[in-house]
Amino acid sequence: MVCETVDEYIIHCKLQVQKCKFAPNEYEEHLMEQLIIGVTSTEFKKSLLGKNATSTLNQAIDFVCTHEAASSHMSQLHIQQYQLK
Repeated sequence: MVCETVDEYIIHCKLQVQKCKFAPNEYEEHLMEQLIIGVTSTEFKKSLLGKNATSTLNQAIDFVCTHEAASSHMSQLHIQQYQLK
């Protein structure tokens, strides 16, 4: 998921899961696994694994999207701070 947004990655995974023709009850489980595998941050991966048992796929996607947005904002703030020096 290095160059993709979370949304792009999930869309890609959903297309792949549909090709595999998993049983309906396995669909979300496989997407959740791919979401966890695709996360690059070890710390964040641990957080997702801890939530995996109690989270729905949509909750996990929201969690990852929030993290992605926060990371993006932090990067922008860091750039702005560097430019001000």
